[in-house]
Amino acid sequence: MKALHITRKRGAFAAARAMGVYVDGNKVGQIRQNGTLTIEVPDDAKFIYGKIDWTKTEPFPIDNLADGTQMVIWAWFTLNPLRMVGIKTIPMKFDLPVDEAPDVFK
Repeated sequence: MKALHITRKRGAFAAARAMGVYVDGNKVGQIRQNGTLTIEVPDDAKFIYGKIDWTKTEPFPIDNLADGTQMVIWAWFTLNPLRMVGIKTIPMKFDLPVDEAPDVFK
């Protein structure tokens, strides 16, 4: 087992909602804006993703992460109606820590 430490940064999307955190399809916890969550995952776990209602984030690969890895969840504002209603992935992203928010306009 390895521990992952997750911090959900402030963001415009779903600011008042808790997001479920899933590892390989199994719910392992939930996290609110500005919250932190530490989870234990099997060493052979492949992906982590977040889910609010029926909408999901893109899966993030965790199979090569070390024990104690810090992760962040970024959220951003979008006017894309497909993202807002969950037809595409929601405007939130799991990532490894960086000094500033990721480029969400790629």
